[in-house]
Amino acid sequence: MTTFTLLVDGQTLDDQTLAQLQTVEAEEHYQMADMLRLVFSIDVKEDGSGWRVLDDGVFTPLTNLQLQITVGNNDPVTVIDAYVVETQTALTNNPGESTLNVVAMDASVLMSRNEVVRTWAGMAHSDIASTIFNEYGFSPEVESTDVTYEEDNTLIVQRGTDIHFLHLLAQRHGFDVYIDVDPSSGGLTGHFGPVRLDDEPQGLLTIHMGQSSNLHYFNVRWDMLRPTEVQVDNIDFDSGEDQTGSANGSDLTLLGGDDLFEATTPRMSRVLPAGATIEAEFLSLAQGLSNRSSLAVIAEGEVDTNNFGAVLRAKRTVTVRGAGELYSGIYLVERVLHAFIDGEYTQSFTLRRNALSPRRQDDFTPEQE
Repeated sequence: MTTFTLLVDGQTLDDQTLAQLQTVEAEEHYQMADMLRLVFSIDVKEDGSGWRVLDDGVFTPLTNLQLQITVGNNDPVTVIDAYVVETQTALTNNPGESTLNVVAMDASVLMSRNEVVRTWAGMAHSDIASTIFNEYGFSPEVESTDVTYEEDNTLIVQRGTDIHFLHLLAQRHGFDVYIDVDPSSGGLTGHFGPVRLDDEPQGLLTIHMGQSSNLHYFNVRWDMLRPTEVQVDNIDFDSGEDQTGSANGSDLTLLGGDDLFEATTPRMSRVLPAGATIEAEFLSLAQGLSNRSSLAVIAEGEVDTNNFGAVLRAKRTVTVRGAGELYSGIYLVERVLHAFIDGEYTQSFTLRRNALSPRRQDDFTPEQE
């Protein structure tokens, strides 16, 4: 059995309001902000003083919401720590048909409220990211960037919100920026770095293997037209000389036995420097774009939670078996949609990988029942 707990500003939602809750959807994504969506059935209070839930003042702007999911006897998993950003009310004359929709965004919304202008002198992009995350109380999980700028030559100027600024910096390295819930401490972590492919897979997803199967379906597509080589071109402002940086292939951990790029026809993409000014940045930008392009096998499916026995998480890896020699292996979990509808829990997902076939060291032996 799978249950959930909804915390509002750290307190469990009261039973009366919880009874009005019809739908819960939490969407995790490694390239976009995590979102929480709630749908409540609302009606007029018995004394006519207002609408239940709507007029109770529960979901005010930036109210903190946490969704915890418990599968069986496992410990609760906090899948999202979010803040209310929008409500939508639909009122009708028909009893039981009026609803209140509540939309909440992960803690990155706190970094998108104010546009600022400030300078960052003599600092690497990774140091800037760590500084900004610390200002919000997030634990920095930051990949070091090698380039440090001399104030006499280059002055980094921020014009915009903190989260937008970090996305611009991350773009130059092919990095991702997101705020995640630390599974051990429950605190918030600010991630600025490449996609994490080296972590231990979080579980084993199985299709078409009888009683060992824990997927309702598994669909795969292979985008064969993605660029295998990226080149960044620019002209130096002072000297007028050509500047270039290129990457041929990915330097990410290979998630399978056969490199995807080696199985496709070579194709080059030429891009603008995206604010980069020196050749070291061009190389970093080209490599980052090539890495992102390499994740060209995309799979979608739905978990049978009773058989899987756990909550699937985005931004981590997972192993797939039963998908044939070509598509079995380790994948990055790009997106998970957790949904409770009429008491039924579903987990639908999107996976990506940069390889075909399993690796020699991967073990797909079914566990003993």
